[in-house]
Amino acid sequence: MKSRIAIQLGLALACALLVGMNRASADFQVYDLDVANTTGLGGPIYGTATVYDAAGANEAGLSSGQLKIVFQISPNTATTNDVGFNLKGDPTITNISITGNNPSSFTLAQPPNSSMSGFGKFDYEASTNGQTNNPTSVTVVFTTPGTATIDQFRQLSDGGTSEFFAAEYNPHFTPNTTGFVGGSTSELNIESTAVPAPPSAVIALTGLMAFGVVGLRRRLRRSRASVVVSCCQ
Repeated sequence: MKSRIAIQLGLALACALLVGMNRASADFQVYDLDVANTTGLGGPIYGTATVYDAAGANEAGLSSGQLKIVFQISPNTATTNDVGFNLKGDPTITNISITGNNPSSFTLAQPPNSSMSGFGKFDYEASTNGQTNNPTSVTVVFTTPGTATIDQFRQLSDGGTSEFFAAEYNPHFTPNTTGFVGGSTSELNIESTAVPAPPSAVIALTGLMAFGVVGLRRRLRRSRASVVVSCCQ
């Protein structure tokens, strides 16, 4: 009886570790900004829009009810001073924080919609109001009422090419050329990362699995021996 309990305990703990490691994963979505409203901007990928919710709090540093979006313009090729996104249901968002990797002052326009050339109207638009010190990366963190999930960002713009996201694009190599780039629904790229288990957890998992398997084999051997003895008597 003791050996059976030990075997079950070893296998149960190993399974628990596996479940715990699986729950440690942090999911997010990356959208390519791969559509332009004019020629001469470079490409074919102009940057990305990455969205997070509190389920990936270990990575995004969010609390329940918060969402985060990061616009990253292709490094060393362009800057942006205007980004737009949508949310399902057009909720009024609060506790808004907008930062760029260059010192800039942002304001956020909420519904009614703001138009971004070539890509229609977006519910939410963060802009630097014409400042010249524009960033290559813009991060917007906010609180939304109700359940906050990254699926809320999957809302198409109105009256244009129907994108989830758009950003003004100011390339360095052609200073007098500006345009807008957007996130295409057909180029959606969903990524997932798992938080690596510490070495001690891996060692413990391996030991527990081995312990359970060895114990199970011993029990099977004893059962077979018992059957042989019974048949011979």
